[in-house]
Amino acid sequence: MNCSPPSWQTPPHSHEQADHRPPCALQWKPTKGVEFGHECQIIEICQPEQAKRVLAPGMTVSTALPCRTSLYRDEEATTLATIKPTTLLEIFDTPQLQQVAQEIEDTFVRMMHEAAAC
Repeated sequence: MNCSPPSWQTPPHSHEQADHRPPCALQWKPTKGVEFGHECQIIEICQPEQAKRVLAPGMTVSTALPCRTSLYRDEEATTLATIKPTTLLEIFDTPQLQQVAQEIEDTFVRMMHEAAAC
């Protein structure tokens, strides 16, 4: 999924921050001490109630949490990408989590479409 110019930011950590940030503003975060020639932001997304549902059958799935979305820029476009939760959970052989994975995926897809439309 491509959008140009980049237009998505991670949800603010507090309501005070939300009141001061313009909608659809992206702030590329600085590197973590390593120079890299591309702009890339990895956004971690967690909805605690969904995480609880995913972890209830066993903690093994915790290695895949929180969900991540990547926003990166190359010469041609800005891209917003993620690994589908339904695909990711297949690794853990947990068919009982298919429904919750689909719900999370549907939310991700909706958020990504909204972000690309900004």
